[in-house]
Amino acid sequence: MAEPQAPQLKNERDVPDLSGTMVGRFAIRSRLGTGGMGEVYRAEDTRLKRPVALKRIAPQLRADENYRSYFVKEAERASALIDPHIASVYDVLEENGETFLVMEYVEGQTLRQRLKQPLDLKEFLPLVVQCAEALVAAHEKGIVHRDIKPENLMVTPKGQLKILDFGVAKRVPRTDETTAAASTASTAAPFAGTPAYMAPEVLLEKKIDGRADIFSLGVILYEVLAGRHPFRADTFTATSDRILHAVPTLLSKHNPEVPAELERIVAKMLAKDPAERHATARDLLVDLRAVQRAILYPPLQVTLPPRRAKRR
Repeated sequence: MAEPQAPQLKNERDVPDLSGTMVGRFAIRSRLGTGGMGEVYRAEDTRLKRPVALKRIAPQLRADENYRSYFVKEAERASALIDPHIASVYDVLEENGETFLVMEYVEGQTLRQRLKQPLDLKEFLPLVVQCAEALVAAHEKGIVHRDIKPENLMVTPKGQLKILDFGVAKRVPRTDETTAAASTASTAAPFAGTPAYMAPEVLLEKKIDGRADIFSLGVILYEVLAGRHPFRADTFTATSDRILHAVPTLLSKHNPEVPAELERIVAKMLAKDPAERHATARDLLVDLRAVQRAILYPPLQVTLPPRRAKRR
């Protein structure tokens, strides 16, 4: 059964900017951006004296109790993710009939912004490895992000990667959980995400697991290494059709410097059938680390001295 569609905002311009106001103990400094579920602001926690990000639920979603409940459940899921490469969720705040998530403020650039500057493979691979490490942490708690894209990957000034916004994440019950627990955990979430980075099974609204995030990360890898998106077209329909049916051109055709092993990994990540991808993010991480070691620490070429002929 297809998941319900989230109500659409009538006009985002009708939503007043909260910059310069107070929400609870939080002083709103500036609006960072808007998305399908609401707006994100940079704020200061006046009690703990630290910057935070506040995610404000959109008015149409706030008016729908089902979606408001889903928004709060996001905090419950995300707050369980303790990992250096996942932006933390601190609290849920109800104020003047509105609902906010209080989240870690991550200083830096999104990967999309970072890609506007030169980025070589030795810089990029560690970021991909960090992303895979974060997916391992999330998936092993039964949480799939479902919207892995360059805009949701932050790169700090020190080169640390953090995944933002588990706002469209959906908890996937582990096989050892009871039927009752699984039923509670699988509450329907809004169909959301970014079509150009969606796995085929997400587009088809089939049952998903962590391999959907692996596909999305594969799209990012291809896009960065090839300098072009493997599936994007002019329309949603055309892009979706390519994701479902088109096989991307070999990476080496666009970038001959891509190592053969990395090309193999990306092709596996982009398999249409989830069963042909890496079974888990941990399996992917093993492969990526092996490639990273080979690139950063190539084997030494040791030249042995010529052997002297034995005297008779």
